Amino acid sequence: MTLPPLSFRAQVKRLALQGLSPREISQALSRSAAAVQRMLYKLRLAGELPPPDAIDPSSLPGRALALIEAAGDVGRSAAALQAELICAPPDLRRALRRLCELEAAREDADQRYRSVQVAPAPVTTVARPSAGLEDIVGHALLIAGKGQRDRAIAFLRRACDRLPPGKFQAYVDNWLVIADLLGAPETRGPDGRLRGYGAFFDVAGMG
Repeated sequence: MTLPPLSFRAQVKRLALQGLSPREISQALSRSAAAVQRMLYKLRLAGELPPPDAIDPSSLPGRALALIEAAGDVGRSAAALQAELICAPPDLRRALRRLCELEAAREDADQRYRSVQVAPAPVTTVARPSAGLEDIVGHALLIAGKGQRDRAIAFLRRACDRLPPGKFQAYVDNWLVIADLLGAPETRGPDGRLRGYGAFFDVAGMG
């Protein structure tokens, strides 16, 4: 008598109990890492698997996880995390890989990291311009933080030129303001405003 094949849940549980990492389980079952991580989370929640190793909140993986969890279902891209954590790209890649191995976070199809407790992002073949717009400012500030303000300003202005007109105009306006601030002299007027930009802020409704 032929036994019925094991369910995906049973296969993940069996391999996890054998000590395989989520990545190894994903490869063994030819399933996405996100699907495996979600199933591992369900199994741990049901008490069918022991909890993963604790993550030190003061470590780089712990600080990255705090930002990922704070982002909720929006998630965070690697570029945004790097801009906030101010760390070397190889260190961040290792930290994110560690979080995925511990089933604390996952990388979805839109290349953003989310907590395993958050529903996965829908898979789409159409690029969504708003998906990584918040990363533009983070990347520009990262460049400026390295002392390359002119390059950061040029990057923001290129981003403005390439963004489709219409509903994204608010992003363009914000990026132009930030570009202007990056290029402003490091002095302030008596009212605390950056010299030469008070009128602009008044027009933009930011005064």
